[in-house]
Amino acid sequence: MLSGGRETVGIKYRSDLDKGSLYDLLKENLAKDRLLGFTSCGIQRDDLIFTMNGDPIRKVGSQGQQKSFLISLKFAQYEIMKEKYGFAPMLLLDDLFDKLDFDRTRNLLEMVASKDFGQIFITDTDKSRLESIIAGITEESTFYQTCGGVFTRQ
Repeated sequence: MLSGGRETVGIKYRSDLDKGSLYDLLKENLAKDRLLGFTSCGIQRDDLIFTMNGDPIRKVGSQGQQKSFLISLKFAQYEIMKEKYGFAPMLLLDDLFDKLDFDRTRNLLEMVASKDFGQIFITDTDKSRLESIIAGITEESTFYQTCGGVFTRQ
């Protein structure tokens, strides 16, 4: 858990069809839609509402909380791909730590250091932060630094 169990997250599906049948919605909005030049209701307007503790995360979540939520969605996608294809896909975590606090960063790295993940590439602008956290989690790591398009093993 990236948040250490501090938040309860969820996903709600919102549809115009919750208000009535598609036929009735289209009929009701016909005049407005003709003026707009497009259909303003229907399944193309369906949306996913991401929640934290029951409220929309976009309104109540910090940047770090929102980023943690997106990372969790990516981990779910990773698990689906692993299950479907029968092997762990490569994971790229590109400069995600800038909006995460130390605990979330450590939790994230502890998760990916587990044996459930395959090959992982992590980029970060703060070399010492990444090295210090990873050193406390695993010895299976290799660091590279890039400068001017040249990669140097550290």
